[in-house]
Amino acid sequence: MKKYTVLNASPRKSGSTAALIETLMDAPRQNGDAVTTFILDKLSIHGCQACEVCRHQENSFCIQNDDMGPIYKSLQAADVIVIGMPVYMSLPSAQAIAVLNRLYANAYVGKDGSKSRKISGKQIVTIYSQGAGTPDYYTDTFDLVDKVFGNSLDSTVIKRFVCAGGQVATDVEKEARNYFRG
Repeated sequence: MKKYTVLNASPRKSGSTAALIETLMDAPRQNGDAVTTFILDKLSIHGCQACEVCRHQENSFCIQNDDMGPIYKSLQAADVIVIGMPVYMSLPSAQAIAVLNRLYANAYVGKDGSKSRKISGKQIVTIYSQGAGTPDYYTDTFDLVDKVFGNSLDSTVIKRFVCAGGQVATDVEKEARNYFRG
């Protein structure tokens, strides 16, 4: 049984991002895999305070007492991480950026100066929804965000889905529906 952590970084409960996430996760749920979903807009996630405490704690993350704590634990336990986000004004949603900034706590610096990650080796799938009608309109943004999420988690983005024009296109939906199937 695989474990999936899903981060829905859209403020819209029933928008394109949520629809594509649900389509993508249908097969793992049917397979009996564990799927843990976080609706980031409903959570209290504070900004990084740059206190550096996290960097020197090998077995714990951020000292802030907010809703990021359960997300760290779920990311650590997951085999696959799915993050879906809308793109507004060439940038991912504020909800996605908040989590991305807080992944700073994933890095560990030992007393000897050695560096490692507390979460690593995951497969990441990104989902982007945008109002722009062509899927490659924000490719620079997608490339950057995929790189930062991958690097922050010492993991690899294995697939990217783009929902262009504000609607889930039939071909994207079909590809998402079949992505995790046998």
